[in-house]
Amino acid sequence: MKKIAVTITLVFLVYVFQSTPALAQQGKFGTCTRDQVLKFIDLGLGKHEIVKLCTQPQKSSTKVEAPKPTVKPKPVAATPKPKPKPKPQPMARPAAKRVKKITVALKGNLSDLDGTWSMASVCSPYSGHAEDIVMRSGNFTGTLHGGDDSLGLRGSVGKDGKFHAYGNGTHVFAEFNGTITDWKTGLGKGEILLGGESDCVGTWTITRKKR
Repeated sequence: MKKIAVTITLVFLVYVFQSTPALAQQGKFGTCTRDQVLKFIDLGLGKHEIVKLCTQPQKSSTKVEAPKPTVKPKPVAATPKPKPKPKPQPMARPAAKRVKKITVALKGNLSDLDGTWSMASVCSPYSGHAEDIVMRSGNFTGTLHGGDDSLGLRGSVGKDGKFHAYGNGTHVFAEFNGTITDWKTGLGKGEILLGGESDCVGTWTITRKKR
């Protein structure tokens, strides 16, 4: 009798599970196997209880892992670009020195000095004199006589009255530096440097003869 009851129960369960498409897709006895159904019957479970148990979805044994947090890649530090080397600046040219123009005050017209002049020089122990120094437009020539030698003179006078001349003789030579002190009357004076066989430092004066 027990076998007959089991057989009837199985037939009933097959009918129930096959009549439901959703259950038929899960298996012949829903989510239960034939052996499980037989155990349920042995345990004394009724048909409706077995159907209820075998129609419940089984819990999946597969563990669903929680999604791993996305690890953002660390930003790669940008390689600093090398700073451009400063361009060498051109060296500043030194400022040009300002040359002050010296305006020479004209003490007189050079033509006022034109004429014949006489000169006297003293360079101890020597002395000399000249009577024929001729001046034209600031240039002059003449002869200075002194002892056994005579000096041929050649020189000039600038617009500022500066007097400069050289004298050459047979045994000595001389340099004359000075200034015109009176343009109207015609006077001048300065220093003489004598060299050669005789060396000395002395003075000289020059006077314009009356016209």
